[in-house]
This record gives sequence, structure tokens and C-alpha cells, in this order.
Amino acid sequence: MKRIGKNGWKLALDILMLVFLALMYNKRVLGIAFHEIGGLALCGLFIIHKLLNFKWIACVTKGLLSRGTPARQKLFWTLDLLLLASFAYVLVSGILISKVVFPSTAGGNAFKMGHYAASALALALSGAHVGLHMGWIGQRMAFLRKWSLPLRRGLAVALSVAVLAFGGVQITSTSFLQWLGNIGVVFGATTGAPAGMERSIIGQAAAEETAADSDLTAETAVADTTAADASGEAQTGTVSASASGGGLGTGNGNGLRDGQGPHGGGEGGEASENVASVALSFASILLAFAVVVAWLDALLKSRNRRRRLRARKESAAEA
Repeated sequence: MKRIGKNGWKLALDILMLVFLALMYNKRVLGIAFHEIGGLALCGLFIIHKLLNFKWIACVTKGLLSRGTPARQKLFWTLDLLLLASFAYVLVSGILISKVVFPSTAGGNAFKMGHYAASALALALSGAHVGLHMGWIGQRMAFLRKWSLPLRRGLAVALSVAVLAFGGVQITSTSFLQWLGNIGVVFGATTGAPAGMERSIIGQAAAEETAADSDLTAETAVADTTAADASGEAQTGTVSASASGGGLGTGNGNGLRDGQGPHGGGEGGEASENVASVALSFASILLAFAVVVAWLDALLKSRNRRRRLRARKESAAEA
């Protein structure tokens, strides 16, 4: 039996991190305890990932200002630094708004908004990180070498189109872009969102806090909604469902959707998502960014190869 090498373990760790990351974006599916403990575990895996690549990081950092260091490696380094910063903010803000692991901490609504925004940024940057390493990932999949080049290219194009289509739908149907647009909170700036939307975000954060404190579940929200509809108090039922959903509010007049976006939890509690659907939804968003970056990287590599070939031909002609 063939032993798994260091690169194989690295790839397995990367896949585990991506699955964990995708599951962090809906805390109502697996519960707030899993969200907080799993988030800490994910940060631990991230540190291990960096330690496994410490030699490369140290080497590139030393030669960062050197002309001999390729621009692509500098881009890798910059992306990794941004990813580290976003994960650090997610960790610190998560501790400050914790309800289970660190219940004594008391973070404000700005930390909640910043936590969501940094989480969305981390997802996008993780996708870009995967995209830049797509060549390395392909090299680890030895079975692909047995396939013909036209088949591999055709499969790559087909998968890219499918991922972009599905990922694009998830990006627009969840509140991912809204949270990403509030990234200014992380840097101490205003959200840039309309006042009504900002109040709605703060109100939603408060609703989540109330739901967590009272240990509401999606099933309770459905029951409350049904009871309220039966008694003519539909508005009360809707508020209860939204609070338990932990999402961003469907049809609330502010362009927000119930149970969608980072840390959401189903359509107002009426159609709770399962683990697989949450993982697929946010993994597809990550992979959509990965596909875009991978193709851009491939195009730039191809252009650089043509430039080098043309330069060699010109040098040979002059000689």
C-alpha cells in the first residue's frame, strides 16, 4: 500500500479546512456551540496549514523586496497576509460576541457586523488562494494524467462553467455581497450602507442575540408562526421566525433575506437547511472565486510564456 506523502497530508488538511469553513456560515444548522468551537478548531487548522508551509513563507518574506522574487510569489504572499488578517479579525470578533465558549465577553453590534463582513472576505480570499494553487492541486491528482489532454481541458471548462453558474446563483441569492460590502466596519469606517439597511443589520444582530439567549430553534419558530397565523397575529409570528432563523430577513423592506448569508439559518425557520446544503452553498461561492482566479492566473502565465518565447526569438535573430 502506497504511503501518503507530506503533500498528500497537506491536500487532505486543505480539504478539511474548506469543508469546515463552508459549515461556519450557518450557525443554526449545527448549533451555536458547534459554530464557536468549530470556528476555534478552524483557526487552529489554519495555523497548522501555515506552519507546514513556513519555509516557503520565510523564504518569500526574506526576498520580498528583491528584484529576483517573481511578482507571482509576491502576490501569493500578499494574499496570504490578507487572509491571515481576515481570519484574525474573525477570531477576535467571534470571541467578543461569543455566547457559549466565552460568554463573559461583551462585544457590540459593530463587532457582529465586522465578524460577518470579515467572514465573507475570508471566504472570497480563500477562494482566490485555492485558485492560485489550482496547478499544485492538479499535480496531486495523479489519475488525471491518464486522461488525454483534450478530455482534461474539456472537463475543466465544463466544471468551471457549472461552478460559476451555481456559485453565482448562491452569491446573489444569499446576503454574501451585502456582508462583503460592509467590510469598512473592520477598518473602523462606516458601513457605506443606507441608514435603513444599517439599522436593519443591527436589529438582526440583536434578534440573533435574543434567539441565542432564549435557545430558540427553527422548529419553535415554525410553531410560533403557525399559531400566530391561526390567531390573526401574522406579524408576531414573522418576527419570531426571523429571530430564530438568524438570517438576514426576506421581504423586510431592506433588501435582506431570512436565513441567508453568513451565519443565517433557513428561510425564516420555515425551511431549515441541512448540513449538506449549507456546505454546498458556501463551498460553491468559494469555488466560484477559485475558478475566476485560476483562469486569470492561467491566462497571465500563457501571456508571460509567449513574451519569453518572443524575447528568445528576438535574441536569437540579433545573434
